[in-house]
Amino acid sequence: MGTNANVRVWLKGQVFAGPLGTSLPTDLDSALNAALKDLGLLTDDGVTDDPGRGVKNILALGGLNVRSFVETEEPTVKIVCLEENAIVQSIINPGGNPETDEDGVTVIDMAQYEPNPMAFVIVNKDGGITSRQTITRGEILEVGPRVMKADAATRELTIVKYFDSNGKTGKLITN
Repeated sequence: MGTNANVRVWLKGQVFAGPLGTSLPTDLDSALNAALKDLGLLTDDGVTDDPGRGVKNILALGGLNVRSFVETEEPTVKIVCLEENAIVQSIINPGGNPETDEDGVTVIDMAQYEPNPMAFVIVNKDGGITSRQTITRGEILEVGPRVMKADAATRELTIVKYFDSNGKTGKLITN
């Protein structure tokens, strides 16, 4: 029988992004590298971590499944941002060269897509329980539409997690 002690209600979550090669945390307590920038407030949809496994079924005559295997792995993390701050804008539009003047006015060129792989850290908290997920090399390739309405404006972003030569995308550190 299970226990409710392992049921998580992630009430506080943050996503950080930084340049490739940024040193990522290996424990729960160390301060994050200053190169990792907070993407800001997220919606209460939370963080969706999808292993992205494409299963292939081998069917015998008559449609009977006789074997299945993982044919593809395309892991992603989906978040919905509430803020359109400088880091979110630079990720959405990596070739945009944002410039901010002394009055706080930012101008961003709406540029063609450029590859922009980065390092990411996803932090979630449930009381005294903390989860830190690191993504050594990921990229935001899917950018949802900018939803501007009477509610808060939002932007859905999907991080594609790339595997390294050892078949790893990062680490999950939790207590």
